[in-house]
Amino acid sequence: MKKLKIALLASSVLPKMGGAEVVVHNLAEGLRRENHRVDVITWWGQSRMIRHLVAYPVRPFLPRSLTWSGVDTWKRRGVAGLTMGLQVAFYQARFRYNLWHIHLAFPGAALAAGTLARMGVPFLVTCHGADVQTVPGIRYGLRLNPYVDKAICAALRQATGVAAISRSIREKLLEMGVDPSRIFDMNNGINLDALRARPGRRDEARKALGLPPDRKIILTVGRHDRVKNMALIPKILVEVLRTHCDVLWVIAGREIDPIATEAQRLGVGNHLLVMPEIALDGNVGKTLECPDARTVNLYHASDVYVMTSLIEGMPLVLMESMAAGLPIVASDVPGCRDLIERTKAGLLANVANPADFAVHIGTVLSDASARQKLIEAGSAAAGAWAWPQVVREHVALYRKLCEV
Repeated sequence: MKKLKIALLASSVLPKMGGAEVVVHNLAEGLRRENHRVDVITWWGQSRMIRHLVAYPVRPFLPRSLTWSGVDTWKRRGVAGLTMGLQVAFYQARFRYNLWHIHLAFPGAALAAGTLARMGVPFLVTCHGADVQTVPGIRYGLRLNPYVDKAICAALRQATGVAAISRSIREKLLEMGVDPSRIFDMNNGINLDALRARPGRRDEARKALGLPPDRKIILTVGRHDRVKNMALIPKILVEVLRTHCDVLWVIAGREIDPIATEAQRLGVGNHLLVMPEIALDGNVGKTLECPDARTVNLYHASDVYVMTSLIEGMPLVLMESMAAGLPIVASDVPGCRDLIERTKAGLLANVANPADFAVHIGTVLSDASARQKLIEAGSAAAGAWAWPQVVREHVALYRKLCEV
């Protein structure tokens, strides 16, 4: 069967760590291993940071093309749109891609959609959360800017296809006027083989990380910002310690020191450990693995994964946790709710109620039967998310959209 030429236009790439960045990297790697031609196209500065870390080609847009900093000036998009359109047209003429797969509706899809539509080149857009979801109370979501909202909606309506990574993303796309026949439910992928637990792995992982062998470990991975809602963690920990005094909450990610400070203020600092995010740019000359070895060890060393977010697109860390054999306690919000209701691999807590989180965490830690049911459900669901399978699903959709 004919091999495809795919352009992955990514508004953000590694070494910046996030769900969308990890998905783009692993999808590109998977397509390359299947001998498809895949180029990642991104902003000039980001291309310079990643190109020496990966095996697939990374092609840049010219310096000073519109980037995330241009959100507030999107109403002046005429010049940026023309500049970007010319660059998109150049790459298409030069490499003759069968299809462009654009990750995040803004700014990439908003800037490229018109040119690709006029050239008759099929393109797929995957929305990951902030590009279509909003939480006005914390000013979360690109569409809160009316100029950006208009541009995103127009781009998605022009797309040959739009990938919905969760039920809530699909519902949002429908609200935005995207033709239902052009919305395709697509899974994100995970590195299943690396994540699967095996006998003895828990003790090995704790030893490698220097974690105590005899404490119950709660894990959270991610950045500390308003939408991730990690400021709630010290309050949850206070409630958990009322019934479980042997717990240690481990948080790994960016800008998380304020959580430790608050935990100390509340008198629970000895039960919380913060770990900085790993800098992937230290892996020069190596093939990037996502998740990295330390994160895999964290999953295997832990007893429960907790997510406190106010909203999610499709939380990759929950999918990885399930594959690693962890039960989940997560906020009852879009994204988390979609995954937990679909898999039955976790418990949902009121996002504003620390005591509710604590009750569910206590159930997972003390009820062996309930815990095992959650683990088995997560393990069964994770089989569908292995990257080789997800890559095949993407290739099938690419062929459908470009009729190759």
